[in-house]
Amino acid sequence: YPGADGPAAAITAPLWSFALALAMAIFGASAATAKALGIGVLLFATFAAGRLARAATLDARLATFAALIVALSGRVVWASTSGMEAGLSTALTSLGLALHLERRDAPLARWLVAAGVLALAGWSRPENFVFLLLAALHKRSVVALACAAALVATFPAFHQLVYGFPLPLPFYAKAVPGAPIAV
Repeated sequence: YPGADGPAAAITAPLWSFALALAMAIFGASAATAKALGIGVLLFATFAAGRLARAATLDARLATFAALIVALSGRVVWASTSGMEAGLSTALTSLGLALHLERRDAPLARWLVAAGVLALAGWSRPENFVFLLLAALHKRSVVALACAAALVATFPAFHQLVYGFPLPLPFYAKAVPGAPIAV
């Protein structure tokens, strides 16, 4: 890491880390707590995938099928119960995109709910911020794009404030001299 003389604590998924820490503070620090939270997130991802499919196709049968695919997908089940953030990321991204499709033509105040959920998806995995920006572009509103940009800006601002660098520290670990992306 830039300026680090040794190992440094780093996370790329602050929202998942917070949710996991909160669950462990309440229920105890154990693998069982992480797995239980993961199962809850898997259920959330299943619901969100079904809602996204329904919003995209207006077909209840396809929505049910999409939800079943997510619920029964070995990779999604593994990711959700691994103690990692992938399940939460999938759930929030799916729900945020569903809300966007449902509210795209609604007044800005109603659409901002979708923007908020997509921003949370970005806090669960930073690459998800692209969905927020794409949704704002799809809304075709300069104000929506400005709101989305402001929500995205909270992530590098947080990292700058907490760590002294605008991107998550693992980015810098992967972007050392000689790496494909050197800083």
